[in-house]
Amino acid sequence: MPKSLKKKVVLFLKVAVTLGFCGIIFAKADWPGLWAAIRNVNRAMIAVVVVCMLLNVVISAKKWQVLLSIHRMDVQLYDLTKYYFTGMFFGNFLPSTIGGDGYRMYKIFNINRSMAEAVVPVVVERLSGMAMLLFLGFLTAIISFRIHGDMVSEAGLLFGLCGTIAAILVTGLVFNRRVQIWIESLSFVPARVKNILGYLDGYRRNRLLLLQCVAISILFYLFLFAYRYLLLVAVGETCSFSSFAVVTMLSTVIASLPISINGIGLMDGSFIYLISSFGVGYEAAFTFMLLQRALTTAISLVGGLIYLKNKEVLKTPDSRDEEIRQLKETVF
Repeated sequence: MPKSLKKKVVLFLKVAVTLGFCGIIFAKADWPGLWAAIRNVNRAMIAVVVVCMLLNVVISAKKWQVLLSIHRMDVQLYDLTKYYFTGMFFGNFLPSTIGGDGYRMYKIFNINRSMAEAVVPVVVERLSGMAMLLFLGFLTAIISFRIHGDMVSEAGLLFGLCGTIAAILVTGLVFNRRVQIWIESLSFVPARVKNILGYLDGYRRNRLLLLQCVAISILFYLFLFAYRYLLLVAVGETCSFSSFAVVTMLSTVIASLPISINGIGLMDGSFIYLISSFGVGYEAAFTFMLLQRALTTAISLVGGLIYLKNKEVLKTPDSRDEEIRQLKETVF
């Protein structure tokens, strides 16, 4: 099958899955109850949630800045925050092209023309963020399981434990030079994997900066759990904070499966289903997800305004997208 046709088929299947899940979610809704839940939303709490979401973008940009400093790149937090907002716009409104991470790689690549310094920090940021989410989910699952003894918390324990073990193994690889040399000597290890391993020396030499990244990741997710929990309270529902964190972790992991557009339908449906185990009503959970999607979209539009204001198209869109694809393929 030609590569272009394969991409079209994959995109078609993702759209079909997204529409299918969304159709199921909407079909099960009690619309009078849903409109009542929307009308009764606490608007003051929504305003606080918006501020917290904006602050979390800055926190993410700060983590990116620390990772770039490991590659001896000094980029202003103000600029990285703008790139992050614009990346969110690309990720939410242009999911079939370069995506938010691709845009951020592109901006750093245009600063110093280094593929490694453009791509690796973004990948490390994503992987370390997922590892921290699973670890925190594991800790909160322990608390939630002791309270409820339910299957959702048990699933959180399993996913969180597996993620934590995987993170420990990867960390051991990063800090053990002998293991790295041994892996690089294996003939069956793909060249791309060896290429990635070659960039780990800088991380090994900057353990304090890595610890700073860990601290920022913890702050990010605790903040995320807190303002999303506040959003749940804003729609008139509540459950234990630990159980909410477990559901957030599990729905985020499920949404990362590459079978829908931006996790739409997957995250929403899994969250609604899982949170119901802790007594949250369908309409309230549905309202929560609608608000979360709406607020994320609104914040993404900030990135669109930044992009238009700065007129950042340095080349034609097609050539820019192609350069980003080459970046990813060359490094990985």
